[in-house]
Amino acid sequence: MIDRYLQEVDVYLHVDRAQRQRVLDEIQGHLHDAVEAHIVGGAQPAEAMERAVEELGSPADVAMQFSPAPAPSRSVRGWRRWAPMALPAVNLIIGGALIAWSLSWLPGGLTRGEQRVQTSYGIHMAIVGALATGTYVAIRSADRDPAWRRAAWFFAGLTVVFVVGAGWS
Repeated sequence: MIDRYLQEVDVYLHVDRAQRQRVLDEIQGHLHDAVEAHIVGGAQPAEAMERAVEELGSPADVAMQFSPAPAPSRSVRGWRRWAPMALPAVNLIIGGALIAWSLSWLPGGLTRGEQRVQTSYGIHMAIVGALATGTYVAIRSADRDPAWRRAAWFFAGLTVVFVVGAGWS
């Protein structure tokens, strides 16, 4: 029961990994102390755990006490956390591969037209790289402040607009 409660608190925490473990350890310590106190008071172990969890409060309320975010919301982890990075990353990989491929087919140097095309590709890659960097920074910052999650999707959206507007991906 205590482990399930701690997992629920963990879902609502908006702190970095190191601080997350300290917070969960502290909550676990409080729960174990409360369980011991209830057992000493004559409660059965299962009843003591229920009372301890009930006294501590809802997982969202407890997490809010430790999180700098003003309102509790579920933190995003795993593949959903990195989803906004998909388009910028794929665009960088495909764009880099296309530049390398186009340069490998050019025998004996670049003409002025080819130089302009390669310069255009380089500028495109620099812009997409900047948008990818912005997306990455926003995703990493979302652990401390959930508002950054929207910023990550904003940068990913800008990448879509830029790629569609440029007509090259």
